[in-house]
Amino acid sequence: MSISDDEATRIRRTRAYRSAVWTVRLGLVLVVVWGWLVFVTKPTDSVLFMVWLAAGLLSVCALVLLRRSGVRFARRGLSWHVEDDRVIRQFYRDVYWFRR
Repeated sequence: MSISDDEATRIRRTRAYRSAVWTVRLGLVLVVVWGWLVFVTKPTDSVLFMVWLAAGLLSVCALVLLRRSGVRFARRGLSWHVEDDRVIRQFYRDVYWFRR
């Protein structure tokens, strides 16, 4: 089910959507820190697990924020997907390109 351009613009203007973008960015930073810890410092397993757990929790928080902003999810098999591909492409664009 496709959404209109007006609805996509309304979704992108919500505070929950912007929070989801920044939450994903923070999660990506934690994944980079995890990689640095693994390949450079060789920490204990518990430290690695805690960083990975924090990144996973941030990902779940981002999904909840996206849902609250008005993004529609649909069940496909054993996983959930965003119904409209344009919304997810725009979300990735917003995550990786700092426009504001």
